[in-house]
Amino acid sequence: MSNGQLSLNETQTRALCDHFNRLAEYGWDGKRNNLAFSLMMHAGLRVGECVQVTWDMLVCDDQILDGLALPGPITKTGKPRAIPICQALRSAITSYKSVNLRQSRGYVFMGEGSSGRLSVRMIQKMLEKESLKCLKIHVHPHMLRHTFASRMLRVSNLRVVQELLGHESVRSTQVYTHPDSEDLKKATMALDAMNKGL
Repeated sequence: MSNGQLSLNETQTRALCDHFNRLAEYGWDGKRNNLAFSLMMHAGLRVGECVQVTWDMLVCDDQILDGLALPGPITKTGKPRAIPICQALRSAITSYKSVNLRQSRGYVFMGEGSSGRLSVRMIQKMLEKESLKCLKIHVHPHMLRHTFASRMLRVSNLRVVQELLGHESVRSTQVYTHPDSEDLKKATMALDAMNKGL
């Protein structure tokens, strides 16, 4: 289990990102796993959305797109949403794209089953295995979504995070944000700065 922890702290986040980046240096499966991790960590995708991503959502005319456009049918809410592709995600796409010869309109994460794609459970098991190696805790895919939301809130505002996560209600988004002790310290230091000269 994740010990009740809903999101990763910044030290854990950096360690897990470094771990998956190192995996990408070794073979196509490491690159694939890094991209699946990156879609959840750096774009806030749900695992069910992640496994349904197709190449044409990421690449056009052999160029990586600036944003990931999730169509309504694959999102939990049924509404489409657009997520800009950050540099970390762009690197993961480039890396996996370099070894994936089956790039077409098909699924990014091809699988053997009747769906033609990797299953949610396969992604969950991969993440659990790699997080145990790296952090000695079970990290489940939804923790990455919570971590994405908390990190985004540090550099943006709640409405932006709401849009990126595809939530209809800001209340849903608030559940995903987890200020840590460093966030609280920064907030009080900012207040101290505002209070100077009063």
